[in-house]
Amino acid sequence: MKHEKELLSTEQNVFLKINRGLDPYPVCIELYPTDICNQKCQYCFHGGKGFGRERYEEKFMQLNDYVVLFKEMSRLNINILSISGGGEPFLYKSILGVINEAIKNGLEVRIVTNGSLIGVKAIDLLIKCKEIRFSVDTPDSKTYSVIRKVSEQLYEKVLDNISKLVKVKEKSNSDLNIGASCIIGRNNVNQLTEFADLMLDSLKIDTVVFKYDVYDKFSADKKFQRVIADQLRTIKDKYGKKAEIRGKLPKFEIGLPCVMSYFKCAVDPYGQLYSCCLAAQPKEKDGYKLGNIKDNIRKGYNNPLATVWKESKNVRLSILKRTVCNSCNFTDRNINSNYMEWSLFNK
Repeated sequence: MKHEKELLSTEQNVFLKINRGLDPYPVCIELYPTDICNQKCQYCFHGGKGFGRERYEEKFMQLNDYVVLFKEMSRLNINILSISGGGEPFLYKSILGVINEAIKNGLEVRIVTNGSLIGVKAIDLLIKCKEIRFSVDTPDSKTYSVIRKVSEQLYEKVLDNISKLVKVKEKSNSDLNIGASCIIGRNNVNQLTEFADLMLDSLKIDTVVFKYDVYDKFSADKKFQRVIADQLRTIKDKYGKKAEIRGKLPKFEIGLPCVMSYFKCAVDPYGQLYSCCLAAQPKEKDGYKLGNIKDNIRKGYNNPLATVWKESKNVRLSILKRTVCNSCNFTDRNINSNYMEWSLFNK
């Protein structure tokens, strides 16, 4: 979506800075306000089991912590904020305050949500954001229930929330991009065209995204490859730029350089800054810890991010040479591949 395209558009500038021995701050910070979720999706980083409120909410970053972080991001010209995570962002008790503070500090806010917990107050605030993507996966309530292990009624609530947001946007001057994603898997393999029609024609959102899960555990049988390809071709022909289709990545090669910490770092609910958004996911063993922002805030630092950045320089330089991760998501892998090709070309 727009957010990932903005990262790709900054490639050459970031590569050049690194090549000159500079240490640029990331283009984007991704926040995971909570690792609690009200759904148990088959492909989730939680392993399809979900986490309840037995998690350590008292150890989460608080609204005051985010106020400090956003002010610093603004000073450092880190202007893109993505709110997503290993949990549902709207289960975080102060999520509206977080969004409001980010907007007040001039940050471009992008949100990924399952869309089931959005109320009227949230809709009025979301209109001021740059992008929201609803994770839906299917045009059918029964399939939704199977994939996400929730009641079919929740599906109708999500569609109603999307519809309300679209209507409010139509009445305002908002440039919010409203999107919906579909992770292609064994349960929705024949529903892709119907999903695009529902979202773009019926609900009139701006963008649909089709992709595969990072770990390839949700994939359809290989015999459906032609069925998938035919549907995606039809969708692209009909909707053009409104449909973003992310292909499967080739098998990940361990030992390639990783430049993602200079594009999009991620902060988990406990304030830990990671080298990429995948690394910050619950139970994820790949990626690199760079330092704890919340701890620095509690020590009274007004530059907690800059402090972590300075102290983690050697770690980030080491993974520019060789990383040991076993997996990578679509946008990150493309940027890393482009960096490797650019580096070889510029030797």
